[in-house]
Amino acid sequence: MKILLDEHLPYALADWFPNDWDIHSTQRMGWQGKENGELLQLAAERGFDALIAADRNMPHEQNPNTPLPVVVLRTPSLRVQDLQPLVPQATALLGERPSRTFHVIGRRRRPDRTREQR
Repeated sequence: MKILLDEHLPYALADWFPNDWDIHSTQRMGWQGKENGELLQLAAERGFDALIAADRNMPHEQNPNTPLPVVVLRTPSLRVQDLQPLVPQATALLGERPSRTFHVIGRRRRPDRTREQR
């Protein structure tokens, strides 16, 4: 499976995916700074099977019918130790050949605050 990691994700996360998966990053492809729609189109044209991102706004900013599946990881931070626990779930999801839309896994980055905490 050929996977593209969005520019906000550390490339070290690639070590946690199956060894036979072909993991690339937007930085290594020279695609950093691309708008989400353009990035999705480039990835699809170059034969990627999916994009993995941490941009929690992406599903709200893009058409839900994407040119390839997008897995959005929601974690407290973008550190590998926070992202890594979501890799098995992302791997299982992608192994099922999901639809070409957004698939959000994980939890919110910040817990919702109650009115009393504000």
